[in-house]
Amino acid sequence: VGHFLWIFVSIVVADLSDAYLIAFSLLVAQYLYGWSSVLGWRMTTINRVAMELKLMLMPRKEQLAVIVAFFYILLFYALHGFAISLVIISGLFCVISFILPLRHSAFDSWPFLALLMVVYTIFMYPMVSTFDEPMLVFSGVLLFSQIIALVFFGYALYMVKNVSHRPSFALLLVISPSIIMGLSYVLSPQKLTSYYFLCGLVYCC
Repeated sequence: VGHFLWIFVSIVVADLSDAYLIAFSLLVAQYLYGWSSVLGWRMTTINRVAMELKLMLMPRKEQLAVIVAFFYILLFYALHGFAISLVIISGLFCVISFILPLRHSAFDSWPFLALLMVVYTIFMYPMVSTFDEPMLVFSGVLLFSQIIALVFFGYALYMVKNVSHRPSFALLLVISPSIIMGLSYVLSPQKLTSYYFLCGLVYCC
């Protein structure tokens, strides 16, 4: 508890230049209070047996740690504003959330938190107000949305094919591209919506 309280105080008094230090502190906390309690200190435990839904939703130590870390990141950027470090930290959060379920089914809900992190990043990412050419749909937040939607789709498809007995990934496969592309479509300037809609159709096909 003291570790997380110290991070909370650090978030309040920090500025954007401290983003990576805060992220590293949260990463250490994840190892101490989350990963090690499931995978062991050497992170060698493997369990690919699907967990029951009620067991996945039960409060557990590793869930509390990642939820606190998730909200701390949101709080940091809500207080201090957007920086490109949010994109990098969001990407790191996704990578960790994708790797851990490969080792243990207790982490099957983490990719959904990663999806929420991506949604928050898209909301925070400044949208350029003037677009002079349609090719600008492949820049900034719109490019980020397209890349991350493809990453989620590819990861979820891989998991569905390899661990089909764990149904959460089938849900992730369906909702993640739709949510990411749909959100970026809604937030994109009206001048580009038709082009971006066509991009979405291409990805969905």
